Amino acid sequence: MNCLSGYFNKCFYNEKELISLIDFLCSNYKVIVFGGFVRDYLFKGEYNYRDVDIVVDIKSDILKTAIKKYIEKAIISVNRFNGYKIQFDNVSVDLWALEDTWAIKHKYFGKEQLLDTVYLNIDAYAYDLSTNTYIDNCNIKPKPTEIDIRFAINPNENLNLIRCLVLSKKYKLQISTLLQKKLIHLVNAHGNNNIIETLQIEHYGKIIIPTSEFESIVNQWEVLNA
Repeated sequence: MNCLSGYFNKCFYNEKELISLIDFLCSNYKVIVFGGFVRDYLFKGEYNYRDVDIVVDIKSDILKTAIKKYIEKAIISVNRFNGYKIQFDNVSVDLWALEDTWAIKHKYFGKEQLLDTVYLNIDAYAYDLSTNTYIDNCNIKPKPTEIDIRFAINPNENLNLIRCLVLSKKYKLQISTLLQKKLIHLVNAHGNNNIIETLQIEHYGKIIIPTSEFESIVNQWEVLNA
């Protein structure tokens, strides 16, 4: 599969402003779409594109200027780590300057190591729209048999732990022993303060796995790992 750029344009055909912005950025900078959009295209050949994450090798102020120039009808706001969320009628797009990516900004990795910055191995999928190539040939890597930690230092660890359970359910993948232990700790430390559902609502806009179901799954591991 090498036609993800065509699929991207097909998905967002009705969002003319977005396509114009991406065309401009691709003509001048490296533009990388990563995470769920790429992963689902490779794993399933389709994507329920509620949101899309894109990083651009560009200065943040130049990216901001480009967004304001091309986007007039959508709602623009600042997201985490000084990125920009563009909310269209049916989809939101998060755009970051590559240099503002958390692990790169904090000098854990260089700009060419984007796939090494993700917390979960299941997120290490990216496609360069400006050159129509997959980053690090991620398209020819076999689908993982389990979800595991790729880079453990992350400012949103709790959210990623919750995501790993959601993604394991979606893709029918096992969860590594290390992640199981971290999920057990999460439930034991925060089971009474609604963090499990609160973070899901903030990230997904809804509760995918209720706290009771979440705890039931994790408690099974606690018995097995005792």
